[in-house]
Amino acid sequence: MLLGAAGGAEALTFNVTYDASTASAPAAFFTAMGYAFQYYESLYTDPITINVHVGWGDINGSPLGAGSLGQSLTAQQGNFTYAQIRTALTNDAKTPQDAAAIATLPVADPTGGKSFVMSNAEAKALGLLSGTNTATDGWVGFSQTASWTFDPNGRAMPGLVDFLGTAHHEITEVMGRYGYGQNGSGLRDSPIDLFRYAGANVRLFTPSFGGASNYFSIDQGATIVHGFNTVCCGDLSDWDGSANDSFNAFSFSAVKNPTTPGDRILMDVLGYDRVQFTDSTLTPQGTAIKAVHLIEVRTRVAQARTRHGLGTYSYTQTIAAGLVVMATDMLETRAALADIYLAMSAASPSYTFAPFAGVTIHAVDITELRAFLESIEDG
Repeated sequence: MLLGAAGGAEALTFNVTYDASTASAPAAFFTAMGYAFQYYESLYTDPITINVHVGWGDINGSPLGAGSLGQSLTAQQGNFTYAQIRTALTNDAKTPQDAAAIATLPVADPTGGKSFVMSNAEAKALGLLSGTNTATDGWVGFSQTASWTFDPNGRAMPGLVDFLGTAHHEITEVMGRYGYGQNGSGLRDSPIDLFRYAGANVRLFTPSFGGASNYFSIDQGATIVHGFNTVCCGDLSDWDGSANDSFNAFSFSAVKNPTTPGDRILMDVLGYDRVQFTDSTLTPQGTAIKAVHLIEVRTRVAQARTRHGLGTYSYTQTIAAGLVVMATDMLETRAALADIYLAMSAASPSYTFAPFAGVTIHAVDITELRAFLESIEDG
């Protein structure tokens, strides 16, 4: 990322090594890096370990490029055929977004026979490399001269750059968020390039600076999830900056660069398996509320509280399988979530129903908690 001119049982794990350069980094740097890594560990269930080295002012022993807020380097796997990539993506599909994206991949190779490479981490997620391989999967480095805000609850600060947005940017590149023009010589493709469109039903395999506008889509280009960058010299698989986002090619001070729903769709499609709620769609009067529904919500709330520097919430009743969910359980869960909104200086959520003793717990009560959790899972 460059500084812009003003204007379950299984889980993904990061094995992090802080290089010698980080000895001069402030304590807040390590706290923020831990926050960023834990964010992805809480989002994805892939049973893999990603081995990452972190630098402060350098990357893998070399200085950062001029003007860079952060950089990444990745170890790669290749060369794969299109058929191998299509099979791997198909076998990995878990969500409706995966299914929609896979449905757009034809049997015949649309690239004309180009070879594919990908990061070690993505190969692990797709089952093309052992998930326990101990070799270094990637390196990330961050500027030691930039004016950063490391605070997860204060990311849009005058004169300061959102460090967490940059950390998410570089970490996801190690995870495989890059493609044509970034993956080495030979004009090879990476999985992300299969979902790059210049228009409806028009894939673009040769993006360029100043070239045709193009975007990420999972429905043959009919719907734009987000536009890709075409401005030199940001990465061609970064976003175009049309909204503040951690995946943007350029960053600015005084703004928060969150991870957004579109970002999570991209990482899902690239091979990372999102944590899924039991009974993902709850139907009013059609779905019985189970203890597991609230257990899952409380687990996600606890993870978010940890990321935002909040302690463990003390509930009256520990929910266990078979227990009846009571109005008090819902009220307390809402209170635990409200603490996070307060820490973020955001307005507390508004709910449809106000549970109290003797009132039935509705499907919408759980659905709203899930939605509000999603809204703060912006890294």
